[in-house]
Amino acid sequence: MKSSAFAYERPDSVEQALAAKVRWGGAARFLAGGQSLMPAMNMRLNQSECLIDLNGLVSLRAIRQEGELLVIGAMACHADVALSPLVRRAAPVLVQAGRYLAHVAIRNRGTFGGSVALADPAGEWPAACLLLDARIRLQGKSGHREIVAERFFQGLYMTDMGENDLLESVAIPFQHPEEKSCVLELARRHGDFATAAVMTRGRVRDGKISYLRMVFYGVADTALRDVSLDASIEKMVNQGALLDVPEAVQLALASRNLHADLYTAAHTKRYLCGVLARRAVAQLVGSGFGGR
Repeated sequence: MKSSAFAYERPDSVEQALAAKVRWGGAARFLAGGQSLMPAMNMRLNQSECLIDLNGLVSLRAIRQEGELLVIGAMACHADVALSPLVRRAAPVLVQAGRYLAHVAIRNRGTFGGSVALADPAGEWPAACLLLDARIRLQGKSGHREIVAERFFQGLYMTDMGENDLLESVAIPFQHPEEKSCVLELARRHGDFATAAVMTRGRVRDGKISYLRMVFYGVADTALRDVSLDASIEKMVNQGALLDVPEAVQLALASRNLHADLYTAAHTKRYLCGVLARRAVAQLVGSGFGGR
């Protein structure tokens, strides 16, 4: 199929992009990498009257450091993020997550900001933003504002962005030097969206773990984090009860609205989350149970 006819604008500055969006309002969409938007338009799932192409805005591609913050420009492509030495040093979990992200062509074209703005519940970057306490920086006609990831992602493809807001960058606190992280996904083939996935981080010393944080994604309307579950798993691991982790995860997720997909039932996804959680924390502490 082909998309319906649409107007096209290619602004030279953020200000021009915002002005164009105000003119068109809800009839226009910002075009970043286009890896989700263009297929949706070709299948007539999206029939925007105008696309405002952001690829001329070089200022939005930068990956830089601001004090103890890693700042990733919205137009930085997936491959640039995953291969960046600064990202590897400041937030290594992003490099780990990037290994699972789609296929080479998409990684070279799709953008970090586009993925965050889309808020796909199976996407690696939204899950990482939640795990890393990221702050999403937006610019609109009323000026700049920052939103913590926990508030930004509100539901299936739903965010706190206003109709005419432009996602400018994402600011991420540096991971602690003693921190380890792990990303595990189960998918029908490499590069596909995950059937179930977990992303975790924690500070490890002498085989003990602290500051454990865990996010599950690809199983519900948004990535999921449970503070009390994190505390419970941390306690289990430090007491040598690693085999109790899957049951704890399944109990915690029983009250969440997990969704089946074409191939996997919701209860199976819940079970897989438990398996992945145990493997993830085992890898963090270097336990031999990690591969089982």
